[in-house]
Amino acid sequence: MSLNNMIDTESKNSTGGKKIMNDGTGTWLLKTERFQQWVGGEEQILFCPGIPGAGKTVLSSIIIDHLEQVFPNQDEIGIAYLFCNYRQQHALVELYSALLRQAVQRKTSIPESTRSFYQNYSLKGSRPSEGEVLGELRSVLSSCTRAFVIIDALDECRISDGGHSVRHPFIRRLVRLQDEGFKILATSRLDQEIAVYFEGVASLEIRASTEDIQHYVDMRLGDLPLFIRKRPNLQLVIKDTITEFAKEMFLLARLYFDLLLD
Repeated sequence: MSLNNMIDTESKNSTGGKKIMNDGTGTWLLKTERFQQWVGGEEQILFCPGIPGAGKTVLSSIIIDHLEQVFPNQDEIGIAYLFCNYRQQHALVELYSALLRQAVQRKTSIPESTRSFYQNYSLKGSRPSEGEVLGELRSVLSSCTRAFVIIDALDECRISDGGHSVRHPFIRRLVRLQDEGFKILATSRLDQEIAVYFEGVASLEIRASTEDIQHYVDMRLGDLPLFIRKRPNLQLVIKDTITEFAKEMFLLARLYFDLLLD
């Protein structure tokens, strides 16, 4: 088993978020005191719940892009992320492997410990256990002066795998990473069984702000038929109507706009 063969569990679900993400979108979150305290202050965990369609994956993508822009080409800053997706269900060891791959890709070269780790199992013709992969992930992140772990859509992480629990042990171990100084950010739909793991930590509700929805509509006005593009007053009515009925949900804004194009 080689490092290059680690599954691409993050699956660039971020591209799904970026399809409806434009410059200027989501800046409200980056400007909040809680987010800034998480990045550069004492907050170790930031839990970001939100209703379905509020734009959690969009904002997760924005956060990752922001961190990569703030810390460009700095292999002493660890960044690992995972976009959970109910359509792509994985075992615990695969989730940890995906995070390890993300952490390693930030390095200018593969750490010797990681190379030896996978070469050892390749020679044996076996695969490492979830605990061993998690240990290597901790080792790689511990070599950084600062490390960020972003998990999107915890509610879409599978509950179990063939009788083996996945979601709850994954969240428990994720939260424990704060004890090693790692910065953890997680998004999820409103789910009490998930929220209980984040009691007492900083929380920031994810929502699509009015400004974000209006900005999104502005960016898509060029997709409308010519007879609408020639009528600024009609465009304003469309913008105000979609903003009102979207009710702080990116998904509804996109659906309403797509209906106009059908």
